[in-house]
Amino acid sequence: MIQELTKADLPNVLPLSSDVPHLCAVDAVIDGTSPGRIWADDASSPKSAIASTVEGEYVFGVSDDEGLNASLRTLILETILTAGRAAGWSSLNLRCSSPAWTATVEDMLADIASVKEQREFYSAEQCAVDWQAAIPRGFHMRRVDEELLGRTDLKNIKRVNGWARGNFGSIDAFLAHGFGFCLLHGGNIVSWCISDCVSGERCEVGIHTDEEYRRRGFATLAAAAAVDHCLLRGLKRIGWHCSAHNVASAATARKVGFKKVLDYHAFKVDAREMRT
Repeated sequence: MIQELTKADLPNVLPLSSDVPHLCAVDAVIDGTSPGRIWADDASSPKSAIASTVEGEYVFGVSDDEGLNASLRTLILETILTAGRAAGWSSLNLRCSSPAWTATVEDMLADIASVKEQREFYSAEQCAVDWQAAIPRGFHMRRVDEELLGRTDLKNIKRVNGWARGNFGSIDAFLAHGFGFCLLHGGNIVSWCISDCVSGERCEVGIHTDEEYRRRGFATLAAAAAVDHCLLRGLKRIGWHCSAHNVASAATARKVGFKKVLDYHAFKVDAREMRT
């Protein structure tokens, strides 16, 4: 029987998630540095679990219990998807922790319209770019801090605020646990790299570049600044997710110093069309 875990019981799922490279978002929920919910088959000795995180929904642990998987399907469709729809989600993104889970989820959603996506996970332990020397004249790199987030005169500042708040639940939580860097040109934030989640010595980051400034290497500079900051902060494993079809994102990751760790699958279900 699937049950939602209390805050006190969350650490009990760490044996299922902490050794899986791309589940930092799950561990961040356990730590309390990131918003989210976790359900498991047993509160004290879980074997299977699903986590609703800022990165999506992750299934992990044992994947071959048919009775448990039936309960998991009900939870996904009747609880998680319903809550997501109420929160304004356009889709539910169910991410698999292993090939075994990919097969299980594929069977679970066989009668539901969903899109299967191959994704890649990269990790960096060093920075390969001298970003400070590469910043063009008229541009400057800036830490995403309280002063910057409080400004209203910059293009894209609302989007940066949205990323910070969305990833950590509030601006205060972002300032306490997260980090970010952005490249500015006059009154424009042209590119930014912001932490998606932080847990212990690992984290994950995301990037975005304003449409008018793309294909000029600015995402590489922002990401490199963030990686340098991570290393100085003692974060030793820096993660990066992207779709296997997002060639530009993967190329940026490799340029900064990230190396591909694994491929995995995710399933997207349209929250607006799906009704239980």
